[in-house]
Amino acid sequence: MALAFAVFATVPSLAAQNDETTAVIERVNAFRDSHGLRFVAPDPKLMAAAQAHAEAMAASGAFSHNGPDGSLTERMVRAGYPYATAAENIGYGTRTAEETVAAWIQSPPHMRNLLEPNVRDAGVGHVTATAKGHDPATDYWCLILGEPAGP
Repeated sequence: MALAFAVFATVPSLAAQNDETTAVIERVNAFRDSHGLRFVAPDPKLMAAAQAHAEAMAASGAFSHNGPDGSLTERMVRAGYPYATAAENIGYGTRTAEETVAAWIQSPPHMRNLLEPNVRDAGVGHVTATAKGHDPATDYWCLILGEPAGP
């Protein structure tokens, strides 16, 4: 998984939740289960926020937690998810859910997010964008994990 900042014109796909985003949650849950942690469930608000961030990264070519769509917590609040706990993993260049989650597991900061005990909800965004003058297309991923605030 590349951790570089790239700037180029992109044409993102408008794909919503798909088999790959579902597979990310399944793989995250298998990893959490192997460490005795509760599963996370897809949350429609977090799914929308994660997809929007994946699309924003692809459109801007910026691989970052902070983008034109704001910070993680700003995106969560704007999506209508008042959070008590928030964590985010992003990915760039991996093609499948399996590759993406494996890369996160190999990265200590990303693995810590996957093993955050105080989360119960998840959102996954995935978009494939073709950079102008570049081939093949590049995949952008966003995983948001959260625990809602309040009762």
